[in-house]
Amino acid sequence: MRTQLDCIPCFTRQALEAARHVAPGDEALHRRVLDRTCAAIPALPDDASPPVMGEIIHGIIREETGVDDPYAEVKRENIRRARALVPRLERFVAECRDRLEAAVRVAIAGNAIDLGANPDFDLEEEMRRLEGQAADLSDLPSLRRAMDQADRVLCIGDNTAEAIFDQFLIRELLPRPVLFAVRSRPIINDITEAEAREIGIDRMATIVDSGSPLPGTDLSRATPEFRRLFDETPLVIAKGQGNFETLSDCGRTVFFLLKVKCPVVARLTGRPEGSPVLVQGGSRDRVTVA
Repeated sequence: MRTQLDCIPCFTRQALEAARHVAPGDEALHRRVLDRTCAAIPALPDDASPPVMGEIIHGIIREETGVDDPYAEVKRENIRRARALVPRLERFVAECRDRLEAAVRVAIAGNAIDLGANPDFDLEEEMRRLEGQAADLSDLPSLRRAMDQADRVLCIGDNTAEAIFDQFLIRELLPRPVLFAVRSRPIINDITEAEAREIGIDRMATIVDSGSPLPGTDLSRATPEFRRLFDETPLVIAKGQGNFETLSDCGRTVFFLLKVKCPVVARLTGRPEGSPVLVQGGSRDRVTVA
């Protein structure tokens, strides 16, 4: 997905919100971050996806503050909040006749935990959506067929605490070998290898480093090993809008689980903004990219 004109106001909003988060009250720093972001936008390549600008913005934040992982404490708090919901999620899945459908809905609900596109997320509201059956799962039969034919699965993670929700889906993918891809370095509240191990993903899946330093999965910057796995693994599941933005026209089938957080992605998926969805995409005949 290429960056669109509608993305530009979102870039400046994210930059200002991030600056205010990491340096409350420092208006001079806020102005420098915003000025540098605005200066960087015209130089963004025409074919760049929005997460490329996300990497630039948060690189500016790191340079201006001298803090490598400014969201570390927030990630820890989000993990605590997500873990507190596990008994409720366990009951939800146990009470559903279709465990795969329930696990998919749980995984999508976790995608609300987003400090980039959706910094004011309401986790309790997402739980009500989950329990109220409000999700577009029209591509679930296609996912079932892909699972039946797959001898292993690559899951590409997104936000850190979201991975606690993802464990319910990983459980349904077993006993097939499951690979779980993480970011190569801290970026916003996205998951890295250390956090995946803290959550316990390594007890269910093999953790792999995608090589991506941005809030998405840029295949042109992926490690050779990850690119091989991406090309050769029969079933790929990608979590979150950043992964959709970077992989929606990757040339192979990917199942995206996300909450639609902006009008651009709403247009591309044909789902209303705010919708929790499972979308089969990746090949250009399934998701039309402008």
